[in-house]
Formats: sequence, structure tokens, C-alpha cells
Amino acid sequence: EYFLEKYNIELDKSGSDISRLCFLSFDNNLVLKTNFSNFEIIENDIIVVGKSHIKKNVKQKFASNLDALYNPLDKNNPFDRKIMTDIIRHLKNKNLSITYSYEEWCKVAMAISNTFTYEIGLNYFLKLSSLDRDKYNVESCTNFLINCYETRKGNVNFSSVVYLANQKGYSTKYQKNGVPKVEG
Repeated sequence: EYFLEKYNIELDKSGSDISRLCFLSFDNNLVLKTNFSNFEIIENDIIVVGKSHIKKNVKQKFASNLDALYNPLDKNNPFDRKIMTDIIRHLKNKNLSITYSYEEWCKVAMAISNTFTYEIGLNYFLKLSSLDRDKYNVESCTNFLINCYETRKGNVNFSSVVYLANQKGYSTKYQKNGVPKVEG
């Protein structure tokens, strides 16, 4: 009634939710065209877009924390597992560590969480962390790695672990042999 009295506007009361205002538009100068043409689509106007070959960075969302820990999507590459085993063997034999500083420890944990499923990653992370005998604490390492799995964004990848191992004298088979040259 307020809008009718104040503005001479009649509100639509047919809606199911009368508390929400519904206005009908009204135009005294409405033009109704009697002659019109249909909208035409010419085949040359159609642009066909193929699939993009750009790799999209997809952030995974998990229903639970367990899904974050055990999701095998793009994880456990046999080649990465072989390199990780070789890195651990090299570091043990040389009595070296790639997790001594907090920054390195974080990088290794994040790289492992982005590369391996939880059980496999935990095994590797505990082995690498145990090389720092005076700092090593199983519970702290486990809790930190779980946190990395639950909050991972994919920003740190396995090549970070290889890089840190390279700094300690480790070389992959391909790094030792170099890139093969093409005879011309």
C-alpha cells in the first residue's frame, strides 16, 4: 500500500515470497515492432576452440584429511621412488643430510607430500630426517609431514629434493652420463 500511495506503483503479490519486493516494469512509450528478422548464424562466424594444451595448476580439495593423505593422483612415480632410494643410500653412506636446516626440512617435507602418498612419503621423510641424529624426533617429523599433506599446494616438487641432494654430491644416472650428443 505504501508504494501505491506514495509512488503510484502497484506491487506484484503473486510471488510465493511476499516479503521480497517484486516490481513490474512499465513503459508508456513501449515500441512493438511488427516486422522483424530472425537472428542468423553464418558458419564463418563460428569459432571452433580446441582443447588447451596448457597445463593447469589444479588445487585439490579433499572431503577429509584422510583423503589428502592417501590420494594417489599423480603420486608414487616408480622413477621418483628409485631416485629417492638412491638419494637416501648416498646420504647414509656419506653421513650427510638434506634436512639439517629448517628451510631444507620444510622443502623436503613439501616435496614429498606433493610426490608420494602418505605411507610411502612418511617412510622416506623419516629416513631422511633420521640422518640428523641430534635433531631427529619421530613424532615431530610425522606431525609436520601430515600438516604438509593437508595443506599442500603443489608449489614445491620432487626436483627440490634432487637439487638438495645434488648440493651434497649426489648425481642421478642422467646427470653422471650427461646429455647424449647427436652425431651429425
